[in-house]
Amino acid sequence: MKKFFCAVMSMVLIGAFFACKGGDSATRPPSRASLPDWVDNPPQSSEYYYFVGFAEDISDPTEVRRSAVADATARISSFIFERVTVDELFNTYGNLAGEGALQEDYQRAMQTRSQANLSGIETEKNHFHTYNEGGLDITRAWVLAKIPRSTVEQERKRVMDELKRKLEMVDRNVREAEQQLRDGRVIDAFNSYLSAAVASTKVEDRQEDFMIYINNANRILANLMIEPSDVPDTVDTQAKSEVGFKLTYAGETRIPVRGARLDFSIRNNTGDYSRSASTDNNGEAKFVINRLAQVNNNTVIYARLGVTLEEIRNIEGDMERYYSTLRNTMERVAGTTTVRVVSEAHRKITSSVIAIKEEGGRFSNIPQLTSEMQSYLLGRGFTVVRFPSNVSVDGVVNMNAAALRQLSNQGIKRVFVLVVDANAKPSYETTISRYRAMYSVAAQLVDTETGELISSRSVRLSGTSESEGGVFSSFISGAARQLQRTLDAMM
Repeated sequence: MKKFFCAVMSMVLIGAFFACKGGDSATRPPSRASLPDWVDNPPQSSEYYYFVGFAEDISDPTEVRRSAVADATARISSFIFERVTVDELFNTYGNLAGEGALQEDYQRAMQTRSQANLSGIETEKNHFHTYNEGGLDITRAWVLAKIPRSTVEQERKRVMDELKRKLEMVDRNVREAEQQLRDGRVIDAFNSYLSAAVASTKVEDRQEDFMIYINNANRILANLMIEPSDVPDTVDTQAKSEVGFKLTYAGETRIPVRGARLDFSIRNNTGDYSRSASTDNNGEAKFVINRLAQVNNNTVIYARLGVTLEEIRNIEGDMERYYSTLRNTMERVAGTTTVRVVSEAHRKITSSVIAIKEEGGRFSNIPQLTSEMQSYLLGRGFTVVRFPSNVSVDGVVNMNAAALRQLSNQGIKRVFVLVVDANAKPSYETTISRYRAMYSVAAQLVDTETGELISSRSVRLSGTSESEGGVFSSFISGAARQLQRTLDAMM
């Protein structure tokens, strides 16, 4: 019935347009001076409000005139939505105070439906002008439309009453969700907003409410925070470990969020671990590690909020953008922590370490680097003994069975061997005004009983000095810290 009425009204206006049309044709747009006075100065009346509609297009002149009528109708509709009264309602109901962009979207949706219900509009005068530009006939149309003042006031009252009724209903749903928040039922409040949003899309005169509920759901997500709460100093590769994360809501106070799903993932490691867990009454969830493959200092654990947005994603039309907003906010609800992964079984194996310089085909111990590497392993909790002085350095470098047997007979089951290629010749670099050389370091972890090469790495490190002869010493002084990461990757 509404669509039929709108079609009749449009035909009445367009019919009046043709009945009293005025205009001309030319090769350029008209000047303002050539337009009727009412285009810029609509009449004033105690009985009617007057509005001017305008349209311009290269389509059929009938369609251009129809667009001008629609423009006048839209201007009347905007006038009916009195700004002060609408703002007052938004600030009183619906939890929209301070939400300028949301208020605009909501009003625009309401106004579109109100525009379809307008009646009593008459076309008093019309003017059109057709001109040719670039081979195209372009039509401009102006419409002077009027509507009784009494009709405007009646429609304004109807619109405001409907808006108040709708926002009061939204307010009841919002208050219910806000109470759930105060009770600490944050996920219940979030789901209440989602359910209300989905329900609103199924009733024609409530579809505008969708954006309010989604906005409030998004506000909840934006105030959620995940933080590591119970992180062990070390994680054993072969033993069960737990890393805690806590989910809270930043309301008037920090509220622990119970009953939420946290999804877990890791970086820089692989293994057997839990993929998700639910938060308890304290907002805490445990990431359970059963086994990890690699020993390192930088296994990163991520915890992210897991909520279901499928019903929102399946809503089509203009509302799809709200799903993207929710999704983006949800993805920012994440926490992370880094753990040091060790192997307690490996720590208990008696090991040794030796740093060796190879220069001109000859091998010799580097006492300073050997000592620093030994101290580092001890600090990491490994069982480390000094490299025996009676064992051939050359034999260990070449993995000679007799040399490895000597180590094994003295209780050393594994040996870290660092071989520095010291054959590089320093060169003077003018950009830094220093001598510089690059040295290759080959690192090996060897099982002395079986001769098995457990792990190996190679790195290139540099040394600089003001004198050519000081470059290698400078390299040794700075190499220890960098080689610590190499040892970590091998264990």
